[in-house]
Amino acid sequence: MSGNAGVTADMRQRVLDAMARLNYAPDSAARSLRSRQSKVIGCLVPIASHPVFADIVAEAEAALRGAGYAMVLGSTTDRVAREADLLDFFRERRVDGLIATLAREDDPSIRARLDALECPVVLLDRALEGGFDAVLTDQGAGCDAAVSFLLGLGHRRIALVTSSLYSRPGRERERNFRRVFAEHGLCIDERLIRTVASPADFGFPDSMALLGEAAPPTSVIAGVHELVGLMRAVRARGMRVPDDLSIIAFGDSDLAELAQPAISVVSWNAREVGRVAARLVLDRIEARAEPEPRQVLFPTELLVRGSCAAPSVRVVT
Repeated sequence: MSGNAGVTADMRQRVLDAMARLNYAPDSAARSLRSRQSKVIGCLVPIASHPVFADIVAEAEAALRGAGYAMVLGSTTDRVAREADLLDFFRERRVDGLIATLAREDDPSIRARLDALECPVVLLDRALEGGFDAVLTDQGAGCDAAVSFLLGLGHRRIALVTSSLYSRPGRERERNFRRVFAEHGLCIDERLIRTVASPADFGFPDSMALLGEAAPPTSVIAGVHELVGLMRAVRARGMRVPDDLSIIAFGDSDLAELAQPAISVVSWNAREVGRVAARLVLDRIEARAEPEPRQVLFPTELLVRGSCAAPSVRVVT
């Protein structure tokens, strides 16, 4: 069954034939106790159905499957309690590795659970000190490009709707958003910066409040999850894109590409992120990596589509 070279071809075939007659399957739990390997990799993402994370997970799973590992996927909705439960589950099942996008980077209970796993951990767009490999995307440069482009069109009331500042993408976007405005000598209306605590509602309440301001923004830069909530708010407010509001979102997806008009995005290669994350965790499991933590940074680029126009200018198509 294990392919041992000391077994003759005749004996192997007799055993395989007997297995087929009896419908026998090996006990993976018993095997893992003996080998000290479960051949399972855990994976945590905020919302597994989101197109960006779906691409990452699909590519990581394919790479792991090709190496003989199965993936167990958990969706946390960026809730620390849910994340803690899933990490406890993975520890009990003795997973061989973990690929994770954490809800918060500063929660000591989550850090303790990661250490208790005693297996390689690869973080997705999160940064923790203490020996974890990470696959990152250049969210700061992407925000630079988005803000600069909108300023170039003449926008000054630019809003940012993004994930919590407890995570790296939210911090990187907010910091660079402020920096670009400062470099242009422009003041920011603090009401136009909205950090969404949980992706469960896709930022819909924040977007509704933002677009309901007495002086609403003329353009919005939305985070990975928040585009859905923003588009719902645009429809609820009876606004038109880009006539009334220009939009740039982080993360490309079918939703962004097929919207009418198509949404401009800060894009990166999500599938390659998944492949690299799988490779990093496999390298650790198979002791092919140096002990120092590794970080792989993916570039971002601005893809301009029909969702952007100069403020107060109606676009006729």
